[in-house]
Amino acid sequence: MLDWLFQDGAWVFGLPASVGTLLFIIKFLLMALGVDHVIDADVGFSDPGDVAMHVGDKLGGKDVSVSRRWISFQGFVVLFMVGGWCGLVLFREAQWPVWSSAAVALVVGVGAMWAFGQVFEQMYKLQESGNVSIDAAIGGPGQVYVGVPAAGAGLGQVTVVINQKQRFYAARTKGEELPRGTQVVVVGTAEANTLIVERAKSV
Repeated sequence: MLDWLFQDGAWVFGLPASVGTLLFIIKFLLMALGVDHVIDADVGFSDPGDVAMHVGDKLGGKDVSVSRRWISFQGFVVLFMVGGWCGLVLFREAQWPVWSSAAVALVVGVGAMWAFGQVFEQMYKLQESGNVSIDAAIGGPGQVYVGVPAAGAGLGQVTVVINQKQRFYAARTKGEELPRGTQVVVVGTAEANTLIVERAKSV
């Protein structure tokens, strides 16, 4: 078996095929065990003491979640695995020259990489659809839970309803002080998952 994989120039395909297959198996075993979970949390306040956070990296000013990097890594694993085995079969069984086998293997591998990327992208979109975006609160009503100082002098806390669930967020206002129990409207968001609110107009 090792001779078929690595001798007579076959290592060009056997090495990436073996490494890619091994990594592919390890990744899915870890997923099945719940160890290789994606760190991409966007957790809103469910209680006053909760802290809303988003775990990610900044790349060129754009927020890039770990899940996207995992998809990219998984794609290259698929490229090596599928492309390697394809080239190995063409080189060994069809007895194609190494360069012809490599060209076809590259095309097939890139195609498999793209296909798996699309599958995992849809999986993560479904997963992320359950996450709550703070922007969903904009334009909606709320109530002051902890008094909000006037003119942005400090932070208070408000309750809002998003997706039929009451949530607590830090809040500031550009206007007058908003004491506890005041009805407010969310007019924007700020850094650190903070809402910008103003007193609701009386009907």
